[in-house]
Amino acid sequence: MPTVTVRRLADSCVIVDDGNHAALIDPGVHTWRHPDFSIDDIVWLDRILITHAHADHCHPEFVASLAERFPDVPIQTNAAVGAMLSAHGLAVTVENGSWIEATEAPHEPTPLGEGPPNTAFHVGGWFTHPGDSRRLHRTAPVLALPMMPPWGSMTDAIAFANRLGPRWVVPIHDWALGDAGRAFVDDVAPSALGPNVTYLGLGHFESARLEL
Repeated sequence: MPTVTVRRLADSCVIVDDGNHAALIDPGVHTWRHPDFSIDDIVWLDRILITHAHADHCHPEFVASLAERFPDVPIQTNAAVGAMLSAHGLAVTVENGSWIEATEAPHEPTPLGEGPPNTAFHVGGWFTHPGDSRRLHRTAPVLALPMMPPWGSMTDAIAFANRLGPRWVVPIHDWALGDAGRAFVDDVAPSALGPNVTYLGLGHFESARLEL
């Protein structure tokens, strides 16, 4: 079984790497503008995945910088994101890589109405990123869990994780909380999750190595 490294950047941006493949998921504006972020810290990728068009998941300047740094790495997303990025001269694919499975996962309703088309990704059979959806019916062993987005609550997040039953949960989508709020979530979540679910309270730019 592989050893997987999960590196959380900021908010919903995550890099997952099993030594043979590495994917960056959701290059959003919060990572791009974070004072601790440098594009030079990303050493290698062979897939860039984007769940939907909201700026906190897809920041065109970030995507363009990745495309310049890794010119042969496919950018996989959905048609709506592709149309947006084409205006910036960026080409995408909607086809799965051999180790990527994409599935339509409707964006949760937001305070401003319905969200854009959202694609969830199962990466290498070991990591699932739902984007802004809690409507998946299965997960890989590691689940990126939107904890406190404007369209949901921590109660909803815990119920979603307990329904799917991953082995590990990595919190994402908690930018608005700040450090104190994230510390509160990290304190409460382990007790609320099911007994077989381990909460990995990764802060921004923290990593975990997992033996699957």
